[in-house]
Amino acid sequence: MNPASLLTVTAVSRSFASARGLFGPKARMIKAVDDVTFSIGRKETLALVGESGSGKSTTGRIALGLMKPTSGTVHYENEDLFKLGGAAWRQSRRNMQMIFQDSAGALDPRMPVGAQIEEVLSVYGLAGGKSARHNRVVDALDRVGLGGASIEHRLPRELSGGQRQRIAIARALAMQAKLIVCDEPVSALDVSVQAQIVNLLMEMQQVFGLSYLFISHDLRVVRHISHRVAVMYLGRIVEIASTADIFKNPHHPYTQALLAAVPTTRRHHPSAGPLLGGELQDPASASSGCRFQGRCPFSRDICRWVEPALVEVGQGRQVACHLAVRADTEGGGRA
Repeated sequence: MNPASLLTVTAVSRSFASARGLFGPKARMIKAVDDVTFSIGRKETLALVGESGSGKSTTGRIALGLMKPTSGTVHYENEDLFKLGGAAWRQSRRNMQMIFQDSAGALDPRMPVGAQIEEVLSVYGLAGGKSARHNRVVDALDRVGLGGASIEHRLPRELSGGQRQRIAIARALAMQAKLIVCDEPVSALDVSVQAQIVNLLMEMQQVFGLSYLFISHDLRVVRHISHRVAVMYLGRIVEIASTADIFKNPHHPYTQALLAAVPTTRRHHPSAGPLLGGELQDPASASSGCRFQGRCPFSRDICRWVEPALVEVGQGRQVACHLAVRADTEGGGRA
């Protein structure tokens, strides 16, 4: 565990029992997240990318302590999150906030937005009396560009999607959060509003020293906001590297395929690989060996029998691919 990291997730797995009918087969345990390890530094944005169903949101909830892992540990500021209790747990939860994809569902439709933020401050005993809490709410709303005094009494339904996401950011700022998990925070917004929210998140990171776990499937947004990228496939991380390295020279065939699917005006895209065929397989039917083998254009015999480990292949880069590791050790670069 790196003591300089704000958050360290180590060998985390999470299993769920599959549904079964009245006369159906016995329920099986499905690993939604399998042996995931990563860390997030202070003032750093780590993007977690992959197709729907790859385990990104489950990983984010485990990282926040909202869901307990089946195995593995989560350390926040070098403290085991799932061994904390009482005041220490409340302090950690106050410092770790989440911005959801569904901005409307994340807010109480019956309460003015200002009162919702103030209620959270009251629960955690922050900002002293009611007047001080109200001032902090107005200041937070002003900082996210909403004009606190003019919007605090409005209901969520009276606001646009972009405004509601600004409310979520304001709530995290009012709580003086250090780590924010952003779970697809801009995917439901118009493109122009997406850019505004992403730029706001980056600005707040500079001003307040925030760290982000940014969960997304939009690689164009990820390229703009993140420092490092972790690529997930069927519950496992298959590649981690700096954002520049991921987009310039992806090693894992799945990463290459994700980049190939990004719309571009360039005729030649040197970092992209072949487009993927098929869909993400059912985790319950995953076979032995590499989980990506059925869709990988470079699959070999070893891929069918031996699951590749996530190993270091260069400064700051880890990859889980037999061919990519061999190519790197032989000086050939990516798979």
